[in-house]
Amino acid sequence: MTARAIITEIELRRMAKVAKRDGVRVEVEIGGRLFRVAPDNAKQAAVDEQEEIRL
Repeated sequence: MTARAIITEIELRRMAKVAKRDGVRVEVEIGGRLFRVAPDNAKQAAVDEQEEIRL
């Protein structure tokens, strides 16, 4: 039997959609583990230079 996924495929797809649409890196912490999804485009360089925003 396989272990339950920490983060579901649906959640990953949702994060990827937001990251790609808005050109930002999306982070979520679950159970002490940090998951990041970032777009693969030139906008990411501009995002990295900005101040970090914690929600």
